[in-house]
Amino acid sequence: MSPTSVKESCWWRSSVALIAGILLLVLIINATVVKAELPPIKYVRKLLDELPINIVPNEYDIELTFMKGFVSFEGKVDILVEFKKLEPNCLFGKLCNKMGFTGRPDNDHDRKSVDVIAMNMDRHMELKDVSVSAAATIEELRGGKGNKLKIKRIEQFADDGFQFRMAKWLPLGSYGLISIKYISPRWSEALSGKIYDANKQSGQLYHGINLKKTRAHLLLPCFNEPQFKAKIGLTINQPDLESCVIANMPPQAPESEQDEIIPHKESGLQMRRTRFQKTSVAMPIGSLVFAIGPYHKVVNSAPLSPPEQASNTMMTRISLFEPAGHSGQSEFALDFASEAVGWFINELKLEPIDMKELSLVAVPSAKSWEISDGLCIGLINHERLLIDKSMSSPERKIEVALNVALVVARQWFGNWAVPKEVNEKWITEGLAFHLAIRAVRELRPDYQVDQFVRTHHQWRAEAEDSKRYTKYNSSPSYLLEMVANEELVDMLRANIVHDNGRFDQIVRELAKTMATRGAFEYDLFSNEEFTAEEVRAMIYTNRFNLLNKKLEVDLMPLNRVIIISCSGVGVQYGRYCFWPPSIEVLFVKADYSTSSTIEVPVGKSLGLAQSTIELEGPDWFDASLASADWLKVKLGPGDSPFYRVQYSENLLLRLREPIQTNNKLMSATDKIDLLDQEIDDLEKSKDGRQLEQVIRWYKDESDTDVLLEVMRAIMVWHRYVGIKERDGLKKFKEQIKNYYKAIGGIRETDTETMSEKRLRSLLAHMLVHIRDPEVIKEAREAFQSIGLDNLAAHLRDPIYRAVRTGDNYDEVDEKLWARWRVVSLGEERARIGHGRYQGFPKLAIDED
Repeated sequence: MSPTSVKESCWWRSSVALIAGILLLVLIINATVVKAELPPIKYVRKLLDELPINIVPNEYDIELTFMKGFVSFEGKVDILVEFKKLEPNCLFGKLCNKMGFTGRPDNDHDRKSVDVIAMNMDRHMELKDVSVSAAATIEELRGGKGNKLKIKRIEQFADDGFQFRMAKWLPLGSYGLISIKYISPRWSEALSGKIYDANKQSGQLYHGINLKKTRAHLLLPCFNEPQFKAKIGLTINQPDLESCVIANMPPQAPESEQDEIIPHKESGLQMRRTRFQKTSVAMPIGSLVFAIGPYHKVVNSAPLSPPEQASNTMMTRISLFEPAGHSGQSEFALDFASEAVGWFINELKLEPIDMKELSLVAVPSAKSWEISDGLCIGLINHERLLIDKSMSSPERKIEVALNVALVVARQWFGNWAVPKEVNEKWITEGLAFHLAIRAVRELRPDYQVDQFVRTHHQWRAEAEDSKRYTKYNSSPSYLLEMVANEELVDMLRANIVHDNGRFDQIVRELAKTMATRGAFEYDLFSNEEFTAEEVRAMIYTNRFNLLNKKLEVDLMPLNRVIIISCSGVGVQYGRYCFWPPSIEVLFVKADYSTSSTIEVPVGKSLGLAQSTIELEGPDWFDASLASADWLKVKLGPGDSPFYRVQYSENLLLRLREPIQTNNKLMSATDKIDLLDQEIDDLEKSKDGRQLEQVIRWYKDESDTDVLLEVMRAIMVWHRYVGIKERDGLKKFKEQIKNYYKAIGGIRETDTETMSEKRLRSLLAHMLVHIRDPEVIKEAREAFQSIGLDNLAAHLRDPIYRAVRTGDNYDEVDEKLWARWRVVSLGEERARIGHGRYQGFPKLAIDED
């Protein structure tokens, strides 16, 4: 081979190698680019009905980077989860599970769950990068050794939800790491704004975040159901180098060393980074609270032990973060917070609770009473926390004291001491608000805090009350804004003890039996002291049904007639209010030398018009000589000192509706009246949640007349709400079937009453309507053996429907149907239509 040929051959090989290298590099770059791209996003009308039960979050690592002006922020969240194994439902699946062959679900619901990761996210957020990895252990995931799982597509819904549709089933029994980067164009949930100095000349920007329950998706993509708790780590990068970050978790380093300055590549800004330790135990993601601003920290301490335990006194450190230009204005709030902590210890006689830290943070003005629920921290409107001695009005001190006491009380009852299974905050909020008022009343008796609350929050109560009939309000602040102090006491008494005389004692006992948790454990909802039944007995009554139910008693001069009326908006909206069968009126002479108690029958219910009841007073009482002020009384404390209407046990048991465990104490007439009222409410509001709850209270009912009203309530509930739409079939079918069996099925007896006949007809009709095969079969057999001519009128409707229903619920039993058409009455012939009858036919018994 010539030298020229050798050169050409070498050149050719070099060219091929170069081209191959370039192609390989292009392929690598393309592969990298493809790998970094987001999976396709598909907008869907409906996501999963509920979050998959097979995914449990263990840890959140959250990093938030706020842009200049805090108008938007970037976020990165790493969520360590466990892909739980699903228990198979079929016998073969359970056998395979025992033999070690696991992983394949055996029903449609499980199959949908294991290839989907559903989460919550604000619809305004934009996803930048997502990845899902899996490994056998958490340590492998932390070390970057997990296997990446392919995401087929992202399905996004317009209403704050999205889900990853995986290419393959999730590896059940292993751990996963979900990493998400995103951008949020808004910071709407922050309490952002300027706080101006005392001269109103200059102001600086401050921010706070109070997620509350089930709102964390506005800050980050997350599993946002209340039962999903995880350990949480937080890092915040923000451009204001003069500002500090305060959160309800301990910083990673001492205050002097915790922050570092880092550059932000995209914006070129310098950022102050603050890292917080990961919580030691799981907490709800919605409990996250933090604030950002150029704060000055003022510290005070309060003893955390009663005086008799002075030898082992522990201290609580109370920190108040006041804004720039307001130096010294936190003095009153700090002092009162120390007194409030001591008051709780001494008043409730509790064992010392390890409340090491409590922070009060002044935030920009937001709506009134905007106080965070986060552990160890209270974000409070600065106008309701700081006192300027030269400008503040006397009422400002009352409001500051009440706000500070409420923060302390919320920490006590909302974070450290929570009964087991109390997942509605209204009961802890009620305790907190009531005891905050008591603390201010006893620590500052000259403030007249009761009058302050009634005067300054009555307009809010009226405004909120007008909304109750159009929209059900379940926010934790609803109770606080709705009630005055005296009504709140009634509510707590009715829900906790059913006995007004022992209220203080019961609160102490309740507090003693609550589990205590240290401030740095962040264990918000755990207690093993109460059983579920005990808690239900304490809190089952709904709060909104106990409001505005004052009973006014006027003793009219000369004629000794008591006028009983229901005050408040209940009269305006035509709602009936239930009251005890009787009340006790205590007559006391002005000099307290003589007193008499007279029991006054009230009746079952009071409607729109006033009801008058004649009262024969004691012999020594002369109404004609008494002044109008002397005669006017209300049911409750704080009225005329000369006489008052005392509470009775019946009142506490019958405030608007029965408490579940006390249902047996009510008479059949009272139960029927209650159901009748609930039906009336449903027909006006079209909201069946309350009626649905009431119906479930009568699962063990035996009185026939009461059961008739229960069945009527179920039928009305179905008409307005729909059993199938609300999945009420599962809730009521077993209950109705038990009633049906107890009454003996469809065969009537010679000795049964008209009420029993009506009940038998309603039960059979309902069970046929919801396609119960046993009852359909029994009804057909009754038709074949008895014959139409011998059927009782009240049984024709359910039997007619059973004959009209085929074996597979869609076809007609032609033989029985032909026989019915030949011998049936004109009434039944008129009902013959095409296909299945969808509504409730008019019952023949109603025409008897």
